Amino acid sequence: MERVSWVRRRTPKGDWDISLVPIRQRHMGTDFAHRVTADMAESVCRKGGRFQLETEVTDLALAEDGGFLVETSGGRVHARFLLACPGREGAHWLRETVGALGVRTGCGAIDIGCRVEVASSVYDELTHAGRRHPPIRAFPLPMVTPSIMHHVTTSVCP
Repeated sequence: MERVSWVRRRTPKGDWDISLVPIRQRHMGTDFAHRVTADMAESVCRKGGRFQLETEVTDLALAEDGGFLVETSGGRVHARFLLACPGREGAHWLRETVGALGVRTGCGAIDIGCRVEVASSVYDELTHAGRRHPPIRAFPLPMVTPSIMHHVTTSVCP
């Protein structure tokens, strides 16, 4: 973290309209990422969660018990909690559907990382010092982004 202070002194704020945010991080690599993802999925399943990937969601409704009724290409699902991940293609549909249920959507910040690899002799001072982040105010992206027609990937936790 000492190197980060040096970078902050040498780089005037606003020079690129980004700021250097010091973080401690580890590189796990692609191979290890598969294991971490599998471990997270197994943990969710052990706690009663269920994944329904590549499942078309045609309708969402609020259940009388406060949960959700989800109409899918595989039938109706009841869930206490619902995590919908429609991607760009389905975000508009999702926003309209949850809006009709009285769910408010809004904008939130997004963390965009940029990895640049160069010879260590070029950027020794910056190696593993942190990530560059755009200012949050510059990226007012919706939390539930618009889009979805037919494909929604969902994780359903009963």
